[in-house]
Amino acid sequence: MYIITNKKVTRAIENFVEKEVKNRDGSVYKTVEEKDKVFVEQFLNRFYRAFESLFQDKHFAGEIFSKRLIEIDAIRFDDQNKDLFPLRYVFDFMIENNKGNLDGGLFIPSNNHGVILLDMDFIAMGKYEGIHTLIHEMIHAMSLIPVYEKGKEVYKCGVNRSGKTFTRINEGITEYLAQKVWHAMYKNKTCPGLGGYNFEVNVAQMVINLFESEEQFFKDYFSNGLILQAQMRDIKNSQNVSLYEFIKSFDTKDFRRKSTQKMFVAGCDDFMSMCEIKK
Repeated sequence: MYIITNKKVTRAIENFVEKEVKNRDGSVYKTVEEKDKVFVEQFLNRFYRAFESLFQDKHFAGEIFSKRLIEIDAIRFDDQNKDLFPLRYVFDFMIENNKGNLDGGLFIPSNNHGVILLDMDFIAMGKYEGIHTLIHEMIHAMSLIPVYEKGKEVYKCGVNRSGKTFTRINEGITEYLAQKVWHAMYKNKTCPGLGGYNFEVNVAQMVINLFESEEQFFKDYFSNGLILQAQMRDIKNSQNVSLYEFIKSFDTKDFRRKSTQKMFVAGCDDFMSMCEIKK
C-alpha cells in the first residue's frame, strides 16, 4: 500500500469505496462492488501519488482529486450490474458504440443518470490493459466540472463539448496525461496505451507547447477547461486567427486524412512561431 500523508485524500478514498447511491427508483447500489473494494482502494492510493507528481503544488492536487472523486457514483469492471438503473444506460451506450461488444472504457457524467465509469478491458484484454484504461478514464474524471449551456447545467471534461475537433484534442490530452501517470505508477513497465490515440496525443503536445508552462496548462485543464479555451482565444497566428478559431475550423474536416493532419500541424507551427516572436 502506498502511504498518503494528505488526510483529506485518505478520507476521500475511504469514503469512496464505502459509498452507496440511491437511484431515482429508490434502489440503493454501491459505488464500488464489495469484491472490488481492496483493488480500487489500492489503485486510488497509487493513482493519487502519480497524479500528485504532475504538480509542484501538492495542495492543489489533493483538492482536485478529493473533489472530483466524490462525484463518481459508480465504477464497474464487469457486467454484473448491467440491468441495474442507471448503470443499464451506460452499458447500453457502450454496446451501441462498440458494435455490440462490452470492451474498452467509458466515463459518462449525466445529470439524469449520474457519473459512471465502466472499464471492461480487465475482461477483454487483461490486467495491465485494464489498469491503463482505468487511468485514462480517471483522468477524464479529474477534469469534470458542471457548466451551463443554453440555460441548462451539463457536465464538461477538460476541453470537450466544444465541437468535434476539441473532443479529439481532449482525448489526446487525456491520453498524454494517462501515459505520464502510468509511467509514474509503473516505472519499469511499458504503457499499454502507447500508440493508441497516436495522432491525438501528438496534437495535444503541440497545443500544450503553445502555452508558457506545461504544469500551468495541467492545472487549468483540471480546474476548468473553459479557462484554457478562453486563453486559446488570445493566442493568435500570423493571420490574426485565434487558436480557438483555428481548432474549430477543423470541425468540418476529416481528421483521418493525412492531408488534414498536415494542415493542422502546419497551423500549429505557425502559432508556435508567433509565440516565439512574442517571447
